[in-house]
Amino acid sequence: MAPEAQDALRLAREHLDAIGHGLEEFRLEPEEGYAPAFTTLWQGGASGIPIEGEQLDRVEPLTRWLVETGRRIGARELAAALGWLTKYERRLIRQLARFDAVLTRPWL
Repeated sequence: MAPEAQDALRLAREHLDAIGHGLEEFRLEPEEGYAPAFTTLWQGGASGIPIEGEQLDRVEPLTRWLVETGRRIGARELAAALGWLTKYERRLIRQLARFDAVLTRPWL
């Protein structure tokens, strides 16, 4: 983590502690379906970028992949990914409901 991010996290923890918030380490439960559903929506969103033909040769490889792959995704697949992520959002909210604030940091 960058030193500036570490300082910001430390400062936030100090301020929250100073006003009486308890600090508790917490890990979210991993969900195997998150990455595929997110990727599908990411690709689907990129499919609407208005570039064609030679313009695609001038964008970053990741952007080109997102656009091209997204344009091949069907409506059912997009709807299924959106439905999964909507349910995930509800599960995530339930996990975090007992907290007033959530500070995140890299897991590495």
